Amino acid sequence: IASRSRSRSPCSTSGRCLTTLLRAGDSPVSAPIFILKCSMLRTALLACALSSQFANADDVGKYRTVTAVGDSITFGSCSSAPGSYPCGTGDKAYAAVLQNDVLWDKNRTTYNINNYGASGTTATISGDYPYVETVEYQLALTSNPDAVVMMLGTNDAKPQNWGQGSYEEDLTDLANTFLNLPSKPDLFMMVPPPLYSDGAYDMNQTVINSFLPEIVPRVAESVGATVIDVFGEMGGTKDCISVDCLDGYELFCNHQSCDPCHPNDTGYVRMASIVFKVLYSDTMHNLGRPGEWPTLAEL
Repeated sequence: IASRSRSRSPCSTSGRCLTTLLRAGDSPVSAPIFILKCSMLRTALLACALSSQFANADDVGKYRTVTAVGDSITFGSCSSAPGSYPCGTGDKAYAAVLQNDVLWDKNRTTYNINNYGASGTTATISGDYPYVETVEYQLALTSNPDAVVMMLGTNDAKPQNWGQGSYEEDLTDLANTFLNLPSKPDLFMMVPPPLYSDGAYDMNQTVINSFLPEIVPRVAESVGATVIDVFGEMGGTKDCISVDCLDGYELFCNHQSCDPCHPNDTGYVRMASIVFKVLYSDTMHNLGRPGEWPTLAEL
């Protein structure tokens, strides 16, 4: 989430991201590699099963074009392939994982999950790098989305940026801006993931782990948006600033990347799954008869 004025990503400048990649057969990580491969296989099988049904179902088209708005966590920083300016188009950012792996539509024949994350940005207009001043913001406004998934607040937690009143007001204005686009998209507001170390990137852990889980849902309710609780799903417990009540370390720290703020590849896969469940869960629920899992022939 470092400002773009820096020439390199947080993974290369902070020293907090461990970039050693896991390789099959390396000791002593062969067991974790096996578990990871099994997890990837399950994801692939689910995507394969869903792809045929998605391609032919009319009701799936509700969210054909999805615009992801946010900071470097949306962009995909600290993943093994975050993308490049001006758009986070890398294969490991959560939007790309949703596009390519979960929805299984790499050629964008049915879906367009657009990543307009801008590293270092704030919701607060008076912040040191407001999202509304970016190229990504302009692209998001013209993306003609069916749905907008917005996550901003992590950089607002820096001392020079934080003001609860201004954050809540500016986040509300930004939410209404997207809701009032000509395409009249549905808006989904994500509560940012927890901060696992106070002071990382000069961010205040109390703001991220206590204030944002209250403010974001309150703003969402006021504008009629849907909340996506990334915070809770990635190990967060409200008001928690202790290692004893944070429970998602594997989503931030492994041999691919170890960072207290940005997820690793495993974490971005989790984020994609969280977003999928909220945006497309109705499709899953309607696949089979009540109480029964559909056969492949029914997909």
